[in-house]
Amino acid sequence: CNDTSVLRDRMGIILNLDNTKFDVYYATTSEGDKIKTNIAKTFYNRMKSKYIKLDPKSLNNSRNILEKYNFHIIVYPDLGMKIFQTYLAYSRIAPIQINTWGHSETSGIDTIDYYISSNYYETDEGQEHYSENLIKMNSLSTYYFEPSKLFLGDDYKFKTREEMGFRNTDIIYFCIQSFFKFNDEFEKMIGEIINYNPNSKILLSNNIKFSRSHLFRFYQNIGLDNKDRVIIYPTLEKKVFLNLMKISDVSLDPYPFGGCNSTLEAFEFDIPVVSYPTEFINGRFTYGFYKKMDIDDCIVNSTDDYIKLAIKLGDDKEYNNS
Repeated sequence: CNDTSVLRDRMGIILNLDNTKFDVYYATTSEGDKIKTNIAKTFYNRMKSKYIKLDPKSLNNSRNILEKYNFHIIVYPDLGMKIFQTYLAYSRIAPIQINTWGHSETSGIDTIDYYISSNYYETDEGQEHYSENLIKMNSLSTYYFEPSKLFLGDDYKFKTREEMGFRNTDIIYFCIQSFFKFNDEFEKMIGEIINYNPNSKILLSNNIKFSRSHLFRFYQNIGLDNKDRVIIYPTLEKKVFLNLMKISDVSLDPYPFGGCNSTLEAFEFDIPVVSYPTEFINGRFTYGFYKKMDIDDCIVNSTDDYIKLAIKLGDDKEYNNS
């Protein structure tokens, strides 16, 4: 139970379900009173009376704990990411068991009945991508809190570009994402983008560490001459992360595994996000958000168009503002 992207996607729904219709509990292997991170702690305090502590050392004990509640429905928000919860989902503990986006993949488990998604994210052939029965909502299927207010409050004062170590002439491309979203093709796209203008900077993350071989491949793909245009950040405080987003010119949605929370954070600060949607949900969140807003300008259909649009948004301030 930490300030994860999945908590941010899901907690608004959990906290706002109609309590005249739903009796909602929250089960986790975390020790509630030991949670340190701000958002998770706030969420825990709101759910404290309906908090279920599972035994992280015993699937049998955890199953027995849950079975005593006779739940009608169990929702597993982090299948495929948390090993213990994934193993737990192989049991039939409730008559209806649900998977949903957050880690954005089908479970492949026959005891999970439904996958909750959205018409904005899924293709017409979406059911083919899931072992569960796919339910496509006519909403974005989340309840999302404004990022800066959630983490910083109303009175927070952001630093300027200069205070963050940049020049006004820099063209800042934001792509602070987990490295596993990067592949050979996307890295070459980044190289083409930042190679166009010598003032270009690309912001990346080393929160989950790059291996030496991956970093070697990355610099080979973007071009060794562009190495000084790459800024790789360690784990960042949220205020620093959001500040870097705010001073950026363009956000680059990774391809083929795209962003979600990062796109919503960019939109709060009016930063355009270049999106090349794929057929699977993990590459279609930004596309879905744009479709909800009826904006198509930053959706592309090829790597060449992605590169051209990213360059144009960085180079043409008037177009970017429009």
